[in-house]
Amino acid sequence: MELRTDMKPEPAASRPRSRRGRLLIVDDEPHIGNTLRLLLHPDHEVVSVTSAREALVRIESEAAFDVIFCDLMMPFVSGTDFYKALEATAPHLLDRLVFMTGGVLSPKINAFLDSVSNTCIEKPFDLAALLALINERVPGTA
Repeated sequence: MELRTDMKPEPAASRPRSRRGRLLIVDDEPHIGNTLRLLLHPDHEVVSVTSAREALVRIESEAAFDVIFCDLMMPFVSGTDFYKALEATAPHLLDRLVFMTGGVLSPKINAFLDSVSNTCIEKPFDLAALLALINERVPGTA
């Protein structure tokens, strides 16, 4: 899945000064996490991992993430499995979880999304919409 290449961060001087959020990106495609880190790093601390298992380890050791972006369709531990693991180990973080998808979803995944209140965003991302979503969820941002 490709990210739009026309997405470029605004110069730091033109952005409002605000609190930096801590964001966790969970996507099995390293270029997705790397691109998001490059785009969002001027305003936020971004940790990118390539598996849900690695994300769970990071959350266990440093649970202070303001927003957790998780791909729905990953090998080994899917986004739905990640949700269930988070529900069992750190339920206080469930409202910080935003799902990402870049493909057609199965009826099972659609049913799961209908059963939870978490936002699901489509790849490729619209940078302005992504920043607005983060600003809604990170206290003290513009």
